[in-house]
Amino acid sequence: MIDSCNWQLDKLIMIDRIGIYLIWVMVLTDYYLDHHFLRHAQSNRRLKRWSLWLSTFFLSGFTLKEMAEPNFMPDDYTSLYLFLFLLGIFILPKTCFALCHFVGQWLKKRLAWRRNWGSGIGILGAVFIGYITLYGCFVGFRQLEVKHVDIYSKDLPPAFDGYRMVHISDLHVGTYRGSRMPLLEQIVDSVLAQKGDVILFTGDLQNVEPSEIVPTLPVLRCLQAPDGVFSVFGNHDYSLYIAPDSAIMSANERQLMALQRSMGWQLLMNEHRVIRRGTDSLVVVGTENDGAKPFPSRADMGKALQGVDEKAYKVLLQHDPSAWKAHILPHSAIPLTLSGHTHGGQINLWGLRPTLFSQPQDKGLYAENDAQLYVTAGLGGTIPLRFGTPREIVVLTLHRSR
Repeated sequence: MIDSCNWQLDKLIMIDRIGIYLIWVMVLTDYYLDHHFLRHAQSNRRLKRWSLWLSTFFLSGFTLKEMAEPNFMPDDYTSLYLFLFLLGIFILPKTCFALCHFVGQWLKKRLAWRRNWGSGIGILGAVFIGYITLYGCFVGFRQLEVKHVDIYSKDLPPAFDGYRMVHISDLHVGTYRGSRMPLLEQIVDSVLAQKGDVILFTGDLQNVEPSEIVPTLPVLRCLQAPDGVFSVFGNHDYSLYIAPDSAIMSANERQLMALQRSMGWQLLMNEHRVIRRGTDSLVVVGTENDGAKPFPSRADMGKALQGVDEKAYKVLLQHDPSAWKAHILPHSAIPLTLSGHTHGGQINLWGLRPTLFSQPQDKGLYAENDAQLYVTAGLGGTIPLRFGTPREIVVLTLHRSR
């Protein structure tokens, strides 16, 4: 099953699947710009044309280099981040302008316009794309928001009225290496400042493999709460984004389990734990990732709920929110489910996020009958860029409704 999932992920996300198309886009864009603007330039024509095509040659070579990487993420993240930064600063703005100019030129001839309005729109679009890239990398990814959410339930035991749960997700600690380590320390300090009764982590601790976590252990060990820290695996935690055989991938899973438990976290692999207040109790249930293809689907709700009273108040940790509609609501009575995975799309423009097209429940609180789902925008990402969707810590306060 591991090999099957790995193949599916490789088919979907490896850069070499889109690299050739990206090179074609670069070449066609620069040919269009050269033909319409530079070939007949009045001054420095040769310099301008050489600058354009040399940049295309360089970026095409860079693309081929990234395509040659055997893994989804290279060992040195710097090269990938630089490639994506150049994509957002040069390639996408140029393509946006060329496309808008082409459409404007066609409409000008078709509708007998005096001006090509596509030029102005293309310039604005190109500047905006560049702004999103610069702001998202250098400002947006550093923003951290603490959200306070009240959860009401008639089934909540009286002793847990006012119980505070700090929900975090998608740390992707490999992204916090080097100069970004203070941002991880900021997260831990902010979580501890909320003084929650319990800390709940809903997966994706790593980007690719457990070796990323080792440098961050002194920081992550500081995460503590009176009732403990509970966690589950996300899709990245299964080491499916690397190319080795299944034996190495299984060893990586075991290593990640050991690292989490060495930090004092209670990792729930289709398991549950009971938190007691006198005669009242709250059950924290954790299932493994339950995603649609190509993501891993290893959740076993029956095993996780074995021995749990049907009337008990349960909080379910499940990394992928798509499981809520597909498997959780139809087959179990779970009052509250907590998820991550989507990162809130990482880019949010006027309420429009990329994840909305694939996951209707992608950010915030959702309710259906007596069941509720909270999806956090998370705290990291393999790509350190956020625009309109800051990293977030969520403090959920439980209330007993009459």
